[in-house]
Amino acid sequence: MNTTEPLTITVQQSTPGRVVLALSGPCDFETVEDLRQAADEALAVASPPQCLTLDFAEVDAWDSSGLSALIWIKRCTDTDGVRLHVIGLDAHQQQILHITGLDSYLADALTVLCQDHAEDPTAATAT
Repeated sequence: MNTTEPLTITVQQSTPGRVVLALSGPCDFETVEDLRQAADEALAVASPPQCLTLDFAEVDAWDSSGLSALIWIKRCTDTDGVRLHVIGLDAHQQQILHITGLDSYLADALTVLCQDHAEDPTAATAT
């Protein structure tokens, strides 16, 4: 039984080959399966996107399950030849990635912009 607020995931496809999953709410043990399912559905189409962007700007809580899902999504995108892009991380989330060493593992996803975000100055939030 889910006792926390739900994780809302809005799927946006602004241009062909580019899918953005905009997350809002907690990304934790009770909601993380929704993120995995949304990412799996985005990648399981006949013509997978060239770039999958995860927008964490509205994520208000994040635990180790959220980190695990991020690692799983990175592995899936690498296997499928899809570029992963992670945007909207706040300073605390960036610090967690740094402390765990995941900032190195996700370096390309945190710094390489997909074309649909190339002009967005808020897109790359990791330093």
